[in-house]
Amino acid sequence: MMPLSRRLLITSALFMFLTALTGAVFRWIGVARDLRAKKLDVAPPFERVGEGPPTRTPLATGAWWTNLRLDEGEQAVPGPYAVRGSGSALEVCYGARHRSNTATVVVDAFVADVTVTAAGNGTRSVVRADELTATYAFGRGARALFARGSPYVTVELDRSTDVELGSAGGRAVRRGRFGAGGVPADTGGRGRRARARPTRAAAASRATAAPRRRASSSSAAAAGGGASRKRQRAELARWRFGGARWLLFASADVSLAKAGASWRLRAPTDVVARLAYAPDRASEELLVAHAGTYAVGGKVSWAARGDAAVLRFRWATRTFDGAPLLGLALPHHAETLSGSYKKTSWAGLKGPLVAVAGPTWTFKERLADLRWDHGPLPRSAKSDVLAALETVADVAPNGLDERDLAERTGVYTSGKRLFRLANVALTARAAGDDETGAKWARKLAKALRPWLATGKRGLLVYDGDVGGVVTRSGYKDPEADFGNGRYNDHHFHYGYLVYAAAVAAHLGETVDRAAVDALVSDVANVAGRERWFAAVTDPNFYAPRSSRVAPFARHKDAYDGHSWASGLFSLADGKSQESVSEALHCYYAVGLWGVVRKDPELRDFGRLLLALEARAGRAYWHVDEANVYGGAFAAANVVVGVVGAADASARTWFGSAAAYSILINALPFTPASAALLAPPAYAGRAAKAALAGLPDPAGARAGAPRAAHPAASPATPTTRSRGPGARWASSSSPSPTAPRPTARSGRFGREARRRALTRRGRCPLLYWASTRPDAAPPTPGAAAARARRGRRDDDDGRGRIDGRGRIDGRGRRFDRAALRRAGASTAAADDDAAGAPAPATGATASGSDASPDSPAACAPPTLRCAALTGDCCPTAAGVALGCCDDRR
Repeated sequence: MMPLSRRLLITSALFMFLTALTGAVFRWIGVARDLRAKKLDVAPPFERVGEGPPTRTPLATGAWWTNLRLDEGEQAVPGPYAVRGSGSALEVCYGARHRSNTATVVVDAFVADVTVTAAGNGTRSVVRADELTATYAFGRGARALFARGSPYVTVELDRSTDVELGSAGGRAVRRGRFGAGGVPADTGGRGRRARARPTRAAAASRATAAPRRRASSSSAAAAGGGASRKRQRAELARWRFGGARWLLFASADVSLAKAGASWRLRAPTDVVARLAYAPDRASEELLVAHAGTYAVGGKVSWAARGDAAVLRFRWATRTFDGAPLLGLALPHHAETLSGSYKKTSWAGLKGPLVAVAGPTWTFKERLADLRWDHGPLPRSAKSDVLAALETVADVAPNGLDERDLAERTGVYTSGKRLFRLANVALTARAAGDDETGAKWARKLAKALRPWLATGKRGLLVYDGDVGGVVTRSGYKDPEADFGNGRYNDHHFHYGYLVYAAAVAAHLGETVDRAAVDALVSDVANVAGRERWFAAVTDPNFYAPRSSRVAPFARHKDAYDGHSWASGLFSLADGKSQESVSEALHCYYAVGLWGVVRKDPELRDFGRLLLALEARAGRAYWHVDEANVYGGAFAAANVVVGVVGAADASARTWFGSAAAYSILINALPFTPASAALLAPPAYAGRAAKAALAGLPDPAGARAGAPRAAHPAASPATPTTRSRGPGARWASSSSPSPTAPRPTARSGRFGREARRRALTRRGRCPLLYWASTRPDAAPPTPGAAAARARRGRRDDDDGRGRIDGRGRIDGRGRRFDRAALRRAGASTAAADDDAAGAPAPATGATASGSDASPDSPAACAPPTLRCAALTGDCCPTAAGVALGCCDDRR
């Protein structure tokens, strides 16, 4: 037996060890908390305006439900239903039943298929919301729980609450309740209570489901009353509202009585009622099987490793029968969704929906690449780019310094100028002219400085009432800066500013990093990253940013995949976004700023937002024969001008020409553009469509409307909404709220500005175009000269040659002998083409019978395309449309 003294010694040592270990653990946790608190407590450096307290929760101004909060009677679209408030009623519409598809617009008209009217005049507002759900209170004792993609509309009713169920489309006709096996049974009579047994589909689903539970572990925090804890069968009845089949479920016995054209539902206790549209019998079986579980909260989380990311949607749930949660996923979800899903007959504006069972959806997304420039400048284009650089001049009005210029032109126009300055500097560096690059980098930093200035004369302020950075003029005037003060277009505006700051810092200039951090937080506030305790051991890890100064990724809709540009303006068809490419550019800029800050979390968050925007942009802005819109719209268009929650319009906010829709959803051209402008077949069709009807840009700018779209379709913006309406006009003229320059402004005149913009934009565009995979030779005789000199066709860095022939950047092989044989004929053809006049815009190269896709409409094939069969481009006008084998 061990002596007592030795046991005491060992016990003392063990106690000291445990004490030290406990202290270390607490210090470890404290470090993490301190780091997190440090990040949370960083307030924007701009002057604070407004009356809100410092701890006020920022408003998610870009969320799908803002129309419900604004309470101006317009719809919001959680999908697949659209909803709106009207007095003490909640109106529900399944929009796909009321769709109109024309050559100019696809619109799901709002018809109140079902109305749920609560007694009394209680609060009507959004009382709780997160990334995936929202709770809307209406009437007295009624709350609607909306979850993105839910096939049910869920309403919590307090004890003794009466609601009426009706329809604007006709009488509400009760067709019966379900008996065993899903067979309709007699309703029994007026006012009778009826209980239904689960269908066979429901029984099978429950037999294979996880063990029963009253609620998920994550639902406790979101719980606030509602369903009974006791497992119960759903009360179930089938209805026809306006000719459509709807199902009604309840968590407990309810009383149903006829009340004129409607039915009155009385809840003797707290009840959860669920309404659902059933497009067919298979949908009914799904609805019956999953009716007992509903979402009460939702969070988006993500994790990145290398070039891959995992994105998760997690719903907190409650249940009264233990069934799995049922949700409907969009077409772009199915591309990266892990696990199984089932095709259904439900559809939304964005296409057919698939059913997913379970409270967690997991997506595996490849992160977008980040590059500062377009890569090595081809030698054949270097001289043209250098020549263009020599003509660049930065034009500013006489007598105005940078601050006055920024204030007069507004945040969007000024941001576009900063983008051009940044690109000129990067292009000069790529062309090997470091001196010119440094000169333009200094100009860039100087022009950026007014937008990062703080204090009383700063152009930006922090709105403490809503929680976000806005322009000073926009805060004072809701119509200024395209509604920036009402949170329109922040990702467009600040994307240009953040990009300029990132490029300036990359080129060695000094910028106010705290101010740029505030702009980044406003549009891409990092949240939801998993394993934040890694901050203690990973020096490159940043804890989640503040949820008190800005909402999570203000404009990004995690469920729809893309962003919404509209802010706190009520739009008739819900949220909308015109320029998906400018949204993508914002997240590209955020990623670059993360590189500058050596912040891998911010970098990867920007890359994830960029990848999601690009995927959704390809799915819902690009139009082809396999597109989700179909019909006359798909046949007539290449791209959607404006995507709304309930409509897709071929027009833009500033005009109806196809070129406007195509170009506003392509610019600005950066290394990130390739993620959106893919595949090559789409880029080719878009280029042809844009050139076919390109109007006079000067006339478009001069006559651009300031606020509203032509009122030609239900999809056009209303005069109440200040969307991105006049952005096209502002790209060449000062802000509508600023004094307009006169003829005495000298070089600030419209024609001088147009020439300056052309010169500043030309050299970066030459650089971008010359690095495209299917770029045409910059001069007519370039291919011939290359063939005569016997130069290899891979000197542009986009391909390689092995012993058996050329392999292009996509891994396809071309026969070397065929390339050589084609070289001679190509050289002669190029020489002939050099002396021939170019056809007029819209004319074919060889007569009116040649289609744009025919060989007659194409110029002689380039050396790269010579060994391919079929139609090869560029066109005789020099437009690179890609080779036929790339059209996929």
